[in-house]
Amino acid sequence: MAVAPDDGRGFDAFGVAVGSDGIPDVFEELIAAVGPPRGFNCPWYVAGGWAIDLFAGRVTRDHSDVDLMVARSDRESVCSHFRNRALAKVMPHPDGLVGRGTVEPWGGERLDLPVHQLFADDAARNRIEILFGEIEGDVWRYRRNPAVVRSINDVALTSHRAFRSLRRRLCSCSKRS
Repeated sequence: MAVAPDDGRGFDAFGVAVGSDGIPDVFEELIAAVGPPRGFNCPWYVAGGWAIDLFAGRVTRDHSDVDLMVARSDRESVCSHFRNRALAKVMPHPDGLVGRGTVEPWGGERLDLPVHQLFADDAARNRIEILFGEIEGDVWRYRRNPAVVRSINDVALTSHRAFRSLRRRLCSCSKRS
């Protein structure tokens, strides 16, 4: 039987060590990278590999970055919040070749589809990848097929009482170019 440490941490119902805030200790790297993003004045969702790990309740692999999805209409909040990082937009390849696009500096200007991805790198080259979602109010649209429409509550969930993340089934389709 696990014994709770005397520094305010404990264990959840599955025996996973948790901090005094109830967040599993295994997510310390994620917390250090993004949470809580004080002053980020728009809804945001953990996406990609970290979202899958939050769903699983454990870290399944090493992560080279953190992916966050925000509504495209919140670009000004993104630019303001990450102003101390180098911001670059990913311009998709004209023929749609994945991983063959170009990276260009971003100054906060409006980005229309097919552009949907930013890199926010700090001085140590720690990267937060911003994925702009087609979200209006509580409605999410799939960027490659706007006929696919869901309530944001159907595509996102709250994990471990701390992070809102994309549901597992949407993580890969939100990232693919």
